[in-house]
Amino acid sequence: LLVVTTVALQDGPVYGWSGELHRRSSPTKVLMLMDAAHRTTVKTAIDAGVDALLVQHNIGQGALLEALEALETGQRYLDPECRLALETRERASDELSEREMEILQLVAEGCSNREIAGRLSIAEVTARDHVQNILSKLRVDNRTAAVLAGVRQGYLHWTNT
Repeated sequence: LLVVTTVALQDGPVYGWSGELHRRSSPTKVLMLMDAAHRTTVKTAIDAGVDALLVQHNIGQGALLEALEALETGQRYLDPECRLALETRERASDELSEREMEILQLVAEGCSNREIAGRLSIAEVTARDHVQNILSKLRVDNRTAAVLAGVRQGYLHWTNT
């Protein structure tokens, strides 16, 4: 059993090598702790083959024990918040849209609002508004903090290359 406490590790995102662990002759079960259960990040983790997903603040409420029991019997485990995120048809008010994730990636690459606007063929004021919405949704004050929050919450896939 491998317990992962963050979506992004020094070697890269968990999603990339989680599936590889399942293809080995003696598969390793992966239990991943998330800061928040957003539909996009939960779905990405499931698609990558993560066996158990838990939201960190639920660990002390019995979720960890339930997850371990499920894994012991060969079942996948999703924290109730992760299940709810998947079942919810509408995006949560603090969840980034696909466009916002695209813009956050450009912010992470160091692009200014003008550069973002040029790459996406949108007005600079539109790029600025998107960045402000991202800061608000991630509850941060600046672009650097947004990138860090994006990595922690699974919106960005950080690598050291």
